[in-house]
Amino acid sequence: MKNIWRHLGVPMLLVLAPAAAAQERDGDTAGPFVTSPVMLDSKSGSVTVSWIERGPDVTVRQGQEVQTNFPLQVHMTTFSHLKPGTTYSYKAGSVGGGTFKTSPRESQPFEFLIYAESRNGAVVNTIEQQDKTIGDDVHSQVIAAMSRENPDFVMHLGDAVQTGSDQQQWFDFFRIGAPLFRKTNLALVYGNHEANAPLVHELFNQPKTYYSFDWGRSHFIVLDSEYDRIRLPQAGKSTDAEQEALWQEQMTWLKQELEANKGAENVFVAFHLPAFTATAYKRRDRSFRIQKEWVPLFEQYGAIVLNGHEHNYQRHENKGVHYFVAGSAGASLEKVDWPIPGVTKRALAQFSYVKFKVDGRRVSMAAFDLKGKKIDEAVIR
Repeated sequence: MKNIWRHLGVPMLLVLAPAAAAQERDGDTAGPFVTSPVMLDSKSGSVTVSWIERGPDVTVRQGQEVQTNFPLQVHMTTFSHLKPGTTYSYKAGSVGGGTFKTSPRESQPFEFLIYAESRNGAVVNTIEQQDKTIGDDVHSQVIAAMSRENPDFVMHLGDAVQTGSDQQQWFDFFRIGAPLFRKTNLALVYGNHEANAPLVHELFNQPKTYYSFDWGRSHFIVLDSEYDRIRLPQAGKSTDAEQEALWQEQMTWLKQELEANKGAENVFVAFHLPAFTATAYKRRDRSFRIQKEWVPLFEQYGAIVLNGHEHNYQRHENKGVHYFVAGSAGASLEKVDWPIPGVTKRALAQFSYVKFKVDGRRVSMAAFDLKGKKIDEAVIR
């Protein structure tokens, strides 16, 4: 399903005001939702509100063969010069509405949530009793639990859907996530299943797969650990030279970001593939390169690291740096069969999400299961 149109709305399409209640969503609409530009443009106070509408079914017949497809239309409208540290409500005509917060300029307490792997689909080495789990059902349960929170923003750490170019999967992702996404901001980390698909860039209004933003006096760096997918899927596998060029470009940018923000109260670095994992078959060459080249920088600048990819929950600590792996929110659970001595602090094969609380330089976290039961907690600093 490749037919997609982008509609650039004008502000008159959407009413924005200080906080009010959200409206219900139409069955053929996913959204509205506020994606990462609200944080990327925090200095200018610019916000992009988006929603997706499903068009009528289109059916093609040839004898007994019948194929049905439908178009999606992505609507986007942008507001600028919003006040920092403010909660706004919005209403997009008959589509509905929601609320979001803008980043404060100064140090203020805030909370954010992380989760990952909301896609459906079986994987190897899964826990047997979870093989038949329907990913969308699990995702719905995770969203229900997360919706009881009141986060300033949410970070999805990659593999939001099974196939990054599939319109129906993204429509379902935003439809399922509506109870949460309609009351906060959403930032995406690119995973291997996003696969650098043009549709992903379109939906998240994000030209590059790595970027950064500030929330108050904390700095967030989003990296692309899937540099072997620099080419679009239909273009075939990228060459070693192309992969190395992207790695070096991003490495230079990462060093600049860390140095420029060494005065921040906290630095969080998010990327999909973990530096450390307690899942044996997920240890691979790219993880080792991350350990060799990125990890020393995290240690030098005292970063807090957020990862996805593993279909379980993990918390590690190595040389003073804390590493968190957000548990699966839909993909089949994987075994925790190789904890790292002295590094792995907690590892559970459970569907989960993680909440961080930040107050100045004080950072704490808690992980929760599908029912909102706390399964781990720690004071990071």
